Amino acid sequence: MRATAANSRAILLIAVAYTSTDEIAHAAHESCLDIGEEKDVLIKVDDVEKRMYMGAAPVSAYAGEDFRGDALATSCCGRPLARCCTRPGRCGPRWGCATLCGRCKNMEKQSSSVVARLLGRLVGYMRRFLFRFLSVGPIPRHVAFILDGNRRYARKWKMDDRMGYKVGFLALMRLMRCCHELGVKYITVYVFSIENFKRRPEEVQTVMELMLEKIEGLIKEEGILNQYGVRVEFAGNLKLLAEPVRIAAEKAMRVTAHNKSLVLVVGVAYTSTDEMTHAAEECCRDKADRGSQQQLVEVADVERHMYMAVAPDPEILLRTSGETRLSNFLLWQTSNSLLYSPAALWPEVGLRHLVWAVLNFQRVQPYLHKRRNHLYLSTQQ
Repeated sequence: MRATAANSRAILLIAVAYTSTDEIAHAAHESCLDIGEEKDVLIKVDDVEKRMYMGAAPVSAYAGEDFRGDALATSCCGRPLARCCTRPGRCGPRWGCATLCGRCKNMEKQSSSVVARLLGRLVGYMRRFLFRFLSVGPIPRHVAFILDGNRRYARKWKMDDRMGYKVGFLALMRLMRCCHELGVKYITVYVFSIENFKRRPEEVQTVMELMLEKIEGLIKEEGILNQYGVRVEFAGNLKLLAEPVRIAAEKAMRVTAHNKSLVLVVGVAYTSTDEMTHAAEECCRDKADRGSQQQLVEVADVERHMYMAVAPDPEILLRTSGETRLSNFLLWQTSNSLLYSPAALWPEVGLRHLVWAVLNFQRVQPYLHKRRNHLYLSTQQ
């Protein structure tokens, strides 16, 4: 203590052989000795505090709910350090500070991140519990989506069309995760129709650039696709795409070909009429190559040459924006599928819409299964 008595920047107090009761008794005893035999003199609080062991330091901010005493230094917000940074959360305009000091800002960020992680885990547990409940009934193997409403969503929130498509891509990622956790094996999304090439050239160019950006992003994040076992397939007349987009699509299919947990089929430059025409041409070409042109073309031959031969027929077709038109999408494959059309725009679609579609599917699944079996037997005869 003697060696450091001249220092005044900070004071370190070490409590040894200390109790508060002993401290108070000591202070009272010293005060009595100072007074001596003068019985009418009152002992003041200041007299006792001066004789306490802790008289060399101000009252700690942790001593009670109110902050008392002077501080040894000041924080960046101008308040005494003992009244601000030594009490977590007691900083900012509510407590008289002009701004949050650095320490309280860091504590606020840490607490908010902890709360976000806890809420995220809670939501994940609730989602998995809900999927456990749904798995008691039949789960669809294949769910198809028509991504309708991206531009209307952008106009609704006064954004440009490109931002609407970007938000729609985030909605697709959310639904993909939900479908994977639910146990769906195939997901098909209708991204761009052949008829969409008739739109304004700048809009088509925007969609192509965004598509190229997202495909290249998936290729760069190949580890994520492999982690979840996602195989990417592109269905449609890829020759109509711009060369950079077509090359990126072929590369994405090539690098994910070994994944088997989930198959994502992306419909680009696709219409059902073009798909059927392509399948008929391929069937005729096969017959000509084998020299059996007199043989009839069967349903199985046509289905084998379809763009959508990479996946079974979908059990659920979900089209957003409240539209019930199929828009020339999967006309061949959806003759016995459940059509669900929520009023929400595509970027607004979430877990509740998927759950409601699955519940409706489970309600009508016995009828759909019977129709499928009847159709299969009729094609075999």
